[in-house]
Amino acid sequence: LIGADYITIDGIDLLDPNTSNPATMEYGYGLFKASATDGCQFNVIKNCTVTLNRINGVAGNGNSPAGCKAIWMQNALATSQTLAVSVTSVQGTNSYNSFYGNLLQNCNSGFVLMGSVSSFGSTIYDVGNDIGGLSAVTGNTIVNYGGGGTLVAAAVQATLQNGYRISNNTIISNNGSGVTHEGTLYGIYTITHQNGNIQVNNNYVSLTTGTLNVWSYAIFNHEYTAPTLTTSVEMNNNTVTSCSVAGGGFYALTNNSSPSVITMTGNLVSNLQIPAANGLIALGWGKNGAYVVSNTITNVVSTHTNNSITAIRIANPFTTTCTNNLIENITFSANVGVSTIEGIKSDSKNFICSGNVVRNLSVPGTGSITGIKQNLTWPNVA
Repeated sequence: LIGADYITIDGIDLLDPNTSNPATMEYGYGLFKASATDGCQFNVIKNCTVTLNRINGVAGNGNSPAGCKAIWMQNALATSQTLAVSVTSVQGTNSYNSFYGNLLQNCNSGFVLMGSVSSFGSTIYDVGNDIGGLSAVTGNTIVNYGGGGTLVAAAVQATLQNGYRISNNTIISNNGSGVTHEGTLYGIYTITHQNGNIQVNNNYVSLTTGTLNVWSYAIFNHEYTAPTLTTSVEMNNNTVTSCSVAGGGFYALTNNSSPSVITMTGNLVSNLQIPAANGLIALGWGKNGAYVVSNTITNVVSTHTNNSITAIRIANPFTTTCTNNLIENITFSANVGVSTIEGIKSDSKNFICSGNVVRNLSVPGTGSITGIKQNLTWPNVA
């Protein structure tokens, strides 16, 4: 689609039959801009199966991400896909597009949504795009992605968006029919716009990685630059489970941005085999409200010696509410070495902590266990 509006693609499957490079396809469905004032808006792609070939391992170039993408919404012209467009009007954004009920497989990345850097700090940016809708019926499935080399791979990657939703999706990097990924692996990776509000709710994520010393992230939100005080981030009711990470370390749900309000509630993190974790649930700043409530972290095994696991890590120096979380059954598979486990660790000056249960934590040898810890040395904040 090139600058197209109000188009619905329903049940049209795409298959890349090529078995060697350079014949393999770079993407399945592509949404591009016709000009700086004409983007794709109000389109729907639903009920489609897109099957590519993961061996397409072309490196990223300029504005073009690495590897093959099943559905790619790009801030570029179709004729110059590596060059970002400097959007000059809201009509030039790729906005209000919806992606429902699709099956994406055998690709390096499933959904890739690239917004406009040039519009940063203004009112001209992609807005209202929706991956997965409001229920399980409209959720997408991204399976057997990555595995084509050491490129960064992600089921969903969304950059410089506002008012967008990534919810109700099922993400399994390797269900037994795929290839274990050897590079950095994401389930959902978002880079929030300066004024970007985001909802990442009700997703199911299961990751499997190889032995290289790289980190893996089930759900990770980053920021392009410090958001304004109107920004909100939601990461609620997600399930991160049955993850096997052989090298590096692992984050289950991470907000590495500075929104006004951040909520991480009702999430389940379970059945993990991982080397280490600086925060299975990790929360950055939330100046006007940060809430880590009613999450469950259970059945976590570290497969390495001399490592550390922190279940909930709160880096927000402002007021944080951390209540009614359950942390249990965290251990190390090897009965040697010096390892540590921390249940909850907070940097908040005003730390509201109650109703949490931390139990059944076990370390080998001369390791240490801390249930709840509040840091008494805070950074300087306004």
